[in-house]
This record gives sequence, structure tokens and C-alpha cells, in this order.
Amino acid sequence: MQSDRHLQKIKGLRGLRASAFTAALAQRALPHSQLFAELLGDQRSIRAVSAFTEGLWPALQQAFEKTLGAERTSAAKPSGKSSAKARQPEAGPDDIRLYLERLDQQLQAWSAQDSYGAVLASSQLELTMEAWISLAEAQRFHDLTDDLPDFVGPVSCAQDTINSVINYLQLQLEGDEDARIELETEAVRFEGTPAELLADDEALVAYLDQHEVLQAELGFQTEVRLLLDVPTEKLIGHLKRIQTLAHNGGVSSIGVSLESE
Repeated sequence: MQSDRHLQKIKGLRGLRASAFTAALAQRALPHSQLFAELLGDQRSIRAVSAFTEGLWPALQQAFEKTLGAERTSAAKPSGKSSAKARQPEAGPDDIRLYLERLDQQLQAWSAQDSYGAVLASSQLELTMEAWISLAEAQRFHDLTDDLPDFVGPVSCAQDTINSVINYLQLQLEGDEDARIELETEAVRFEGTPAELLADDEALVAYLDQHEVLQAELGFQTEVRLLLDVPTEKLIGHLKRIQTLAHNGGVSSIGVSLESE
């Protein structure tokens, strides 16, 4: 699949860049958690999960600024002048541990639900947790405490997100029994029902590869990766753009929003 080649490029993301990439995935999937909580009538969870997800961006901004400051200090002589300015308190190891505990409590509650919405919402929580874990790891907080979990890596997070899109497309096929599908690529020619397509591995891969929803997800991840593949000073200016791109007007990669029925 095209996604296999795509994931090879994600492997190059390290440190805070991997954290920012994972935060973008969590932000894009946030409507899944928001809508699920809305359907449960749980306004508190909507506010909490939104705050934990969107709180990643100021934390990333501060972490990148600290990194840039260290780079400049090592490259230049101290001037003796202070550049201190008012800013939000930094998220330290204790803060991140608390965020993870609260997110995990929510995850345990939602993952016990037997529904597709619960699966999507739980996946979003896991992405948010991984983004915070990655942020802690990139700042070497694991050296200060032994009870923070290890980051699974940006490739795993990207693959999980791609799998969510693929599962959604397969569910659409399963729910459209009477449709006729025609597909022709350089390697595959197919004509038949969704059930026949699902039973034909080669044709299914070709169908998924060319589907606009999966193409859009791969395009989004690629754009985020390219925005991160710049020097730290320029990257700081890209963070707001990445956040806006990930927010996507409050619509997830599979078209879910709080306005979804």
C-alpha cells in the first residue's frame, strides 16, 4: 500500500518533532472524542479532553523555544542581558503524569463501551496520551522520574490513524451491499459488489490506495511532516500553522464533527 512507503518517511521524526507530529494526529481526531462525549451527554469530558489535547500546543511552543535558546546559547557568548518575558507555566513531569492519569481514567471508561464511536474516541485519547509521553521523553523528563511510560513512536501513531481511516472505509463497504464498484489501475481491474471487493485482497488494496479519504489523510500527515522538517527557529513559526491544519475546522479525517448526526 501507499501508506507503507509513507510510513518509511515518518521514521525520520525525532524528539520534539515526533511530539508535534503526534499532537497533530490527536488534534485531527479530537472530534471523535467530542462527539462521543456529546452523545453520552457528558459535557465535562468534552471540556477535559479538549483541554488536554489543545494544551499540547503551548507546551510544544515552550519546549521548542527552550531548545532554540539552548542552541543559541551554545553558539554565542552570553550577553549578560535578560530576555525573560511573561509566559505560561511549563508542563513538568508531575503535570504530565497527572494529565496521563486523567486521560487513562477516561480511556478505561470509554474503552469498556461496545460501539464504533467508543473505538474512535478511545483511539483519540491514546494519541493524546502518546503526544504527552513523547513531549516528556523529548525533554528528558524520564530521567527525573521512573513512572512515565515510553513513547511508542510516530510511526505507530501514524499507522493507527491510517488504520482508523481504512476501517472506516471497509465499514462503508460492508454497509452498502447493493452498490456496484468498478476499479481499474495499471495492476488491477475489478468490477463487482462491495462484498466481492472485500474478499479480493489485491483489489481491496487498490481501492483503498486510490480512495480520496485515505489520500487526504496521507496528504495531511505528509504536510505536517514537511512543516516539521526545518530548522528549529523556523519550525517555531510553523507550529500555529500545524495546529490550524490539524484542527481542520473541527472536522476529523473521516468527516466527524460535533455537528455530525
